[in-house]
Amino acid sequence: MGAAQLKGRTLILLALAAAVVGGLIRLDRARPSTDQARQAERRLFDHFERDDLRRIEILRSDGAIVLEQDEKSEREQRWTSGWWLIDPRRRAEQAEVEALLSALEFAPVDRHLPSSNTEERKRFGLSAPRVTLVLAGKRLLFGADEAEGRGVYVACQDKAADVLVIPHSVFEKLDRPRAKWISNKIIFDPIDAAQKIEVGSLEFEKSAFGFVLISPRGLADAAAVATLDKALTDEPGTLTDEPIPPGQPEQKIRVDERTVATFVVDDAHVLLSRSDGAHLRFARDRLPFSLPPERWLSTQPFPMSPFEVQALDLEGAFSLAREAQQWKILTPRAPHAENGGLAEDKAVSAAISNLVSARAISVATSDRGFSSAGALTLKSAEGTMAVEFDHARTRVRRRGEQVVLTLARPLFDSLSLASLRSLQVSSFSPQSIDRVEMTRAGSTRRFSQSASDFPLDLVKTLSNLHAAKFVEQKPSAPDETIALFATGQNAPAFSLTLQSCIGSLGERSFELSQETCEKVRR
Repeated sequence: MGAAQLKGRTLILLALAAAVVGGLIRLDRARPSTDQARQAERRLFDHFERDDLRRIEILRSDGAIVLEQDEKSEREQRWTSGWWLIDPRRRAEQAEVEALLSALEFAPVDRHLPSSNTEERKRFGLSAPRVTLVLAGKRLLFGADEAEGRGVYVACQDKAADVLVIPHSVFEKLDRPRAKWISNKIIFDPIDAAQKIEVGSLEFEKSAFGFVLISPRGLADAAAVATLDKALTDEPGTLTDEPIPPGQPEQKIRVDERTVATFVVDDAHVLLSRSDGAHLRFARDRLPFSLPPERWLSTQPFPMSPFEVQALDLEGAFSLAREAQQWKILTPRAPHAENGGLAEDKAVSAAISNLVSARAISVATSDRGFSSAGALTLKSAEGTMAVEFDHARTRVRRRGEQVVLTLARPLFDSLSLASLRSLQVSSFSPQSIDRVEMTRAGSTRRFSQSASDFPLDLVKTLSNLHAAKFVEQKPSAPDETIALFATGQNAPAFSLTLQSCIGSLGERSFELSQETCEKVRR
């Protein structure tokens, strides 16, 4: 046999050996460990897949309780999926079912009592079990309590020789009257995913900023809607066999296009019939069904997050937009200066925070008599909201609504372009300046960049010049004029006129701080 053939056969044998070893390793990993096997032996169910369960049967002397998991199409799933009590069909209390399944899934076995003696089984209460549970392919008989009362005897009907003792707390989750398995809530899922909600005379529809009350039309208060949501999904009612008395005007609870319940309200109670046939009684003061419309309306002119606002427009005055992390003035366009179109970030952020944090002191459910004098619009990723205001700027109305909000003080008095414009007068590189001319008291001096007396500190101050504020007046008798000239393509060439601490750059006049003024005058 040649060396090449021997080498090839050796490689084949090594590959086969590796495959065998790998298979043994995978088999060993798939096999439960000794601890896992012992743990499974100490549990009532050796294998329990909760997600695969579709039916639970609890057989008692007073009748059978059958629970089934219903699965529908995605469109119907919101209202029908989950556990249901069968005969009569009622929506099950999901928390009760989940608590039972959790108790059974991890139910420990305290003791094994090998016994097939009929008398012993009778003594354990297994000949006439209190409850029979049919679940996950097993039929378990629950007998008498252990003498100390901490455990209960259990036997699998298919394995008569095995008698187990499990904690009594597991049996307590199982041995509950029929009414405990029926949900006592009005609806079963939060309403935040719904597009329309109707509760009696109250009607809401979803908008970009939350729910809108349809009549009178106005944005609903988020906290009030959350209270309604909690009442519908969390408030427990009292199950009763008595339906709504005939002859009383019934009101509906509808979510999207589905009627989930009908109800009537008397002096003390709300009597409700759910769509699955269950009848519930609630104390009237526990459900906010009778609140007047104004209690549902938002008192916030702009219910937006200030950090999400991307544009601001005061009708007929100015408009701003946030571009590349910088607020810019879109209109009116500044005729002069490189940064004339910039707004002061801090000033704009403060103005927006004031707008979105404002609250009305009263709400009118009609806009009769309201006369619009202008509008202010904020735009964010959530959407666009415009608020119209009257001449006094103390009464506002969100555009498209009937609701008028009265404010304690004018909302937009401090909102002006002058207060929002960037205080930065110039921004350029000092290295771009080729020549400087300074005129003071009729005498002009000229400096070139190559000269030893070139005023570099002055150029640096002017390259990033900020005003203390913008003003209307201009220097009438300038005592100093500074002209900068540059040869670079993007370098500025402008003239700054200064008198005292009032300066002008083209048509823009501004006041410098005393410190900046002294730097320029040196």
